[in-house]
Amino acid sequence: MSSPPTAASSEVLAWLALACAGGDIKDTADPDNDGDGDGYALRYDCDDTDPAVYPTADEVCDGIDNNCDGQIDDATAIDGETFYADADGDGYGNPASSTTTCSPPPGFIVTPDDCDDTNAAANPGAAEVCDGADNDCDGEADNDPTDATTWYPDGDGDGYGLTDKATEGCAPGAGWVTTADDCDDSDSSAYPGAAEICNDGRANDCDGTVEAARATCGWPSSRDEDDASAILSPGSATGQPGWAIAAGDLNADGNVDLLVGSPGDDAAWTVLGPITASQTTSNSPALTGTGAGLAVGIADADDDGYLDILVGGSGAWIQHGPAMGGGLLSDADLHIDGEAAALATATLSGGLTLLVGAPGDATVYLFSASATGALTHDDATATLDGPANTGATLASAGDLDGDGLDELLIGAPSASGGGAAWLVSGPITGSQSLSTGDAWTASGWASLMGTALAGLGDIDGDGYDDFAIGAPAADIYSGALGLWRGGKALPSPEDVTDADMVITGDIGMLFGGTAQAAGDIDLDGQPDVVVGSGYGIPSGGSAPVEDGPAEAYLFCSGGALAGLSGTIDHTSADVTFEGPQRAFGLRAAGIGDISGDGRPDLFFSSGEEEEESYLFFSSSE
Repeated sequence: MSSPPTAASSEVLAWLALACAGGDIKDTADPDNDGDGDGYALRYDCDDTDPAVYPTADEVCDGIDNNCDGQIDDATAIDGETFYADADGDGYGNPASSTTTCSPPPGFIVTPDDCDDTNAAANPGAAEVCDGADNDCDGEADNDPTDATTWYPDGDGDGYGLTDKATEGCAPGAGWVTTADDCDDSDSSAYPGAAEICNDGRANDCDGTVEAARATCGWPSSRDEDDASAILSPGSATGQPGWAIAAGDLNADGNVDLLVGSPGDDAAWTVLGPITASQTTSNSPALTGTGAGLAVGIADADDDGYLDILVGGSGAWIQHGPAMGGGLLSDADLHIDGEAAALATATLSGGLTLLVGAPGDATVYLFSASATGALTHDDATATLDGPANTGATLASAGDLDGDGLDELLIGAPSASGGGAAWLVSGPITGSQSLSTGDAWTASGWASLMGTALAGLGDIDGDGYDDFAIGAPAADIYSGALGLWRGGKALPSPEDVTDADMVITGDIGMLFGGTAQAAGDIDLDGQPDVVVGSGYGIPSGGSAPVEDGPAEAYLFCSGGALAGLSGTIDHTSADVTFEGPQRAFGLRAAGIGDISGDGRPDLFFSSGEEEEESYLFFSSSE
């Protein structure tokens, strides 16, 4: 049961009723109760001493309750300000989060226009920098940044751009760099400081002329023994060091070593690399055995990851590596009794095959290179028989037709009719005959075709290996070297003068008595060829030498051999090497990086008794 209304509550109810009816709630009945004259009696006025304070007054920001609602300076104040949330504390508020009041609540400020209230580095007063964000809140990211960089277009991706196409600002994206001064933005091999690529017709380092750039490539066009980087002295009055030469890392120390055959010493010397100065061959470890040194080779015969030593002469021997090369050949891992005037290894079927040339038998004997123990010619897995002197020279031609197997080059330089050479593909089984009708030949009497045999690698860059055959006595002892391209269809036997490319000598030069791949001397990505003059053919266990003009020649794939076609003579050589002995060019060989400087090097020797051998390092250009 409700209580009866009191006098005070009755007055309030009467006042409310009058206000709701739109009547005047001023106390006109007793004006004395309105002390401040604001039209509200004391009983309704919350401050009857201030005429600006009464129930229907506008609330303003002055620190008092103007409209008598019990709140001071609340959100109803007509002169309140709008404040904005500043979550990141950067002094700029979020326009999407605001309140209007007389004083800011905690975390609110009067300054709006923050474009990212989660990032204190982004606000209208911030500096624009290259960070992918709109730092200064102007609606654009990375425009007119204070940390602008100069950018240059790099069309060839070599890291250098065109100076005259520069732009300022943040990174424009792919294809722009901060390094300028590219001299050819269409060629990624041309930029400041680039390594010179020889024979490409450009100044790759953007510094100077093409002629000046070419002068930095390889050796000058002529070198002699005084320019040799190192000399190997024989240290023996009877030896013929350099008669046979091979190179590879024999002791697995990461450096290329030399294996130097010396039939007069019945030895094969191991000269350990790197070779950086002259030395005496006889101070090096030697493998010795009666009749040894006519032929040498290096190959991983037993497929164990280490290179092995191959020595030929009165027999064939293999010493498994890694090895220093010293000792008696009678202790070798493999000994094949019988003539071994020439040696080669080739992949002719499932594994590596050792080929032993016995010109006295006019036969090439084939053995598994991984064989061990004591064998004879009768233990051969296959044979290749030909006319007299067959097997005097041997070489792997490389994979000429791209079938994954090597082709084999076999020479019979002293065969009647000017000598002969054969190109044989594997696999080889049983006993096969080599006929003169299937041979590469050279016109003229005693041309000594097949004296030089060489697999050259891919000289012309067509994806197939190429090969060479030399006839040093062709055309009145002028000599000629024929170079043939490999391809899916192998070339047919023909005269040396019909080769894809022919290099000739002058009368008496005996040009083309030796030839080998030299490595990439001119740095164009393809192997070059080193060619000697003079010749020496084993006969009856000895190694007679015929003198040439004391010269050897380097023909570069990007220079004289460009295109691998036509006929040139020895004067077209990119470099001519002259020596002190008449037979200086008898042995000319590419020996890999024997100096350890990262560039292929060359070896020249006369192969005669007491004569020195000369090494030229291609980095000493």
